Amino acid sequence: MVKTKGPIMSLTARGTVADEVTAAEGATLHLNGLGLREFMWIDIYVGGLYLPEKTHDPAAAMASLDRLEVPADNARMVLQAGILRSDVYAALGYPDSARAVLQGLTAQFPDNPMVQRVVGEASAKLP
Repeated sequence: MVKTKGPIMSLTARGTVADEVTAAEGATLHLNGLGLREFMWIDIYVGGLYLPEKTHDPAAAMASLDRLEVPADNARMVLQAGILRSDVYAALGYPDSARAVLQGLTAQFPDNPMVQRVVGEASAKLP
C-alpha cells in the first residue's frame, strides 16, 4: 500500500528542503527531482533523486543510474535503485522493461514482505 506521488518540481516538498547540489564520496551530485512516499494517508518521507548531471531526459537519467554501484547486500538500496529504474523505464515508454526490473526485485527478495508490497504497488501503476 505504499505509493509514490509524481515528482515535485521544486526544492521543497511537504516542508522538507533538499539541496540543489550535494557531495557524496567525493562526487558532486545534482538534484533531479523530489518524490513523496506515502503509506495510506500518512506521509512517510521525501526522497530526492541525485545524479552526477542535471537532466530532464529519462534516457540520460537511466544512463546515470546504470553507472551507480549499488551494494548487493544492501536490500534497501537495491530496492530503491530498482524502483527508480522501473520508473525511468515507464517514463521512457517501456512498461515491459519496468515490469522485468520489478520481477527481478521480487525474485531477489522472495521472503521480504516489504519488498513484495512496494513492488506490487509499483507494478499496479504500470499500463
